[in-house]
Amino acid sequence: MDYNDLFYFDATLICLSVNPLPYAIFIGYTPQNVNLFWDKPVLCSVVARDAEGSPVYVKRYLEGYRLYINGKLHMRLDNSAQNVTLTKCKPGKTYEVSLVALTSTEAARREKKRVSRLLMENTC
Repeated sequence: MDYNDLFYFDATLICLSVNPLPYAIFIGYTPQNVNLFWDKPVLCSVVARDAEGSPVYVKRYLEGYRLYINGKLHMRLDNSAQNVTLTKCKPGKTYEVSLVALTSTEAARREKKRVSRLLMENTC
């Protein structure tokens, strides 16, 4: 393989919650394609301690992912996604790939449903 066939990726993972980040790895590549795989993020977070010192948890729900390449939104992925193939890559070019896991709490989900219902009532 020629030096120009190599890709340079900086895989930055950002999780918009207090959860540990999802673990991502590059699982394969060709001169024009790169395959990326990740584990889903942990969806239960310790947010405080009660009076006895026991942890207080909040359950989070995975809403989906956003994949950024070189700082620009490349695609949105649903919550079941765990891999993606990046195509039309140019050998020798540096790519910064960021995967953002979007999560919400039960309270946020209830509020989203409430607002959706209000919008539906006002448009019918």
